[in-house]
Amino acid sequence: MSKISKLLVLLITATLLSCSGDEDTASNIPPPANSLKKVTETTYIGGSVENYSANFNYENGILKSISDPNNRIEITYTNNKISSTIYYKNEVLQNSYAFNYNGGLLETILNTKNNFERTLYEYNNGILASEKNQSLIGGTWQTGDTQNYIFANGNITQEIRIFQNNAPYKNTHDYDTKLNPMHYMNPEVRTLLGMESIELKTVNNKTNTYKYSSASSTTPILDFTHQILYNAQNLPISVKKYTTSNTLVSEATFEYN
Repeated sequence: MSKISKLLVLLITATLLSCSGDEDTASNIPPPANSLKKVTETTYIGGSVENYSANFNYENGILKSISDPNNRIEITYTNNKISSTIYYKNEVLQNSYAFNYNGGLLETILNTKNNFERTLYEYNNGILASEKNQSLIGGTWQTGDTQNYIFANGNITQEIRIFQNNAPYKNTHDYDTKLNPMHYMNPEVRTLLGMESIELKTVNNKTNTYKYSSASSTTPILDFTHQILYNAQNLPISVKKYTTSNTLVSEATFEYN
């Protein structure tokens, strides 16, 4: 299953649902403090400039959708975990997804529009170890690409990406000690968004990314740096990603409730 990424691959401004009634009723529960309100990102890749935005829309204190003027992801929960999402483009259904768990851990996200694409998550002692995009071919799930992770203190310190028959590609990362923008969000919301400027699966925020001549190499080569501004709650409000030649790759801003 391909992720709904790049901020939907980013998608995503429906206005907040208005609430009526007495102030003491559930309809007036505000969004959680420091939860995400809006994200914007601009990428500068291959001579092309792309702009993305995502509004996080809450109802009764719960995130119910992520949207931009033309796209919307609607979110359904079971026992406080995301159980399904529906993706609309210009109000036309595009895809629907089912979230399946093994115990408390997310195991698969299945594209229920076609039932032959999924993302498989594998764990080592409860910590995410790999993420595989798969297609159902001849009754067997075939892996198209894989990302293998090593975590330390809640952060991805190493990832090896395998794209079908291509050689594995390794990156390692340094982190700050501040909070990730997703810190106050439902953990599964991290799977709905992908950004160029920042990694959303981690506890803290990447400051440096290193590449290697091969997956077996132990000699890091600085590849990207990240410049981050924070608010008083130690959450990022601005992230800029640069190459080692100081070329701006992308920049993102974050607004919170």
